[in-house]
Amino acid sequence: KINCFDSSKFGRLGGFDYDKVTSSPKDFVSFIGRLALHPTWSSFHVSSESSSMEVSIQFDKPTSSTAYKLRSEKNTVPAAVYSRLPDYIMPLNTQLLASNYQKRVAFEAYMEKDSNSSSIVGYTTRSDAPVYLIQNSAFPFRTANGPTQANAESDDSSWTTYHYLPDAIVPDDDVVEEQNNSKNSGTPNFDIPIADDYFMGLLGSQLLVKNGNSSAPTLLDTPNALTNSRLIALYFSASWCGPCRGFTPMLIEFHNVLKEEVASSHGLEIVFVSSDRSDAEFQQYYKKMPFKAMPFSQRELAQRAKSLFGVRGIPSLV
Repeated sequence: KINCFDSSKFGRLGGFDYDKVTSSPKDFVSFIGRLALHPTWSSFHVSSESSSMEVSIQFDKPTSSTAYKLRSEKNTVPAAVYSRLPDYIMPLNTQLLASNYQKRVAFEAYMEKDSNSSSIVGYTTRSDAPVYLIQNSAFPFRTANGPTQANAESDDSSWTTYHYLPDAIVPDDDVVEEQNNSKNSGTPNFDIPIADDYFMGLLGSQLLVKNGNSSAPTLLDTPNALTNSRLIALYFSASWCGPCRGFTPMLIEFHNVLKEEVASSHGLEIVFVSSDRSDAEFQQYYKKMPFKAMPFSQRELAQRAKSLFGVRGIPSLV
């Protein structure tokens, strides 16, 4: 909802002349949207007796495919995703290799066949990545971390979000066409395009990361440390815990098998959250692990994570 008391509030909303429409009661139609992104419809009734205005905006799933089209927002990601396109429509391995056109056909098939599609308002994807479905919770969109807007126009590696808008305000040339050449690298990409605020708040701004075969960890910004992850597991453990010392080698073996025998980019990231009594104990225990880790100094965040996920004993994998 937007409360408006003067024309400056509507300075960048196309089709809105505050002084004109408030001179006499009138019904009219306007566009409302984020600056630099495509607007959507809204309707108003203004009374000259009103000194303020309240605008409510709600977008529902289209009821007719002929009245709505998918608008593409280049180099843009949603605030949240709902789920991945189901395997019965297009298997995951196929999604990772599919072209934009093939993904569009699969999405349209899902919208026609699946009874759960009534809340879906679009999808987001990029090359080597699955198709992620979005609902109204996806708004507002944000600029993706990647190519600039100018380069993104011809770069399939950047995220593109497609969402329904009335047909009249979607450009005629905004279409996904079939292409013979594929730019996919063949390397799976499970990076889920959502805001990084959640994991920054949960794990802190930086994580310890081990590079290659080196056992010496370095600090890396949390969003970069968790890039290309579709499943993040928190491993609560400590060196003084007997059951932990028995379980940790099995978890390391599981992680290594995924990396060496399944795929180097398997999409699972494990973050070690220590319950050790000292930094020295933490360092001695962590040097055996290939995982990411919360720095030992983040004791308050570690305790908060344990409370959030109901961890009452260790070892615990969430």
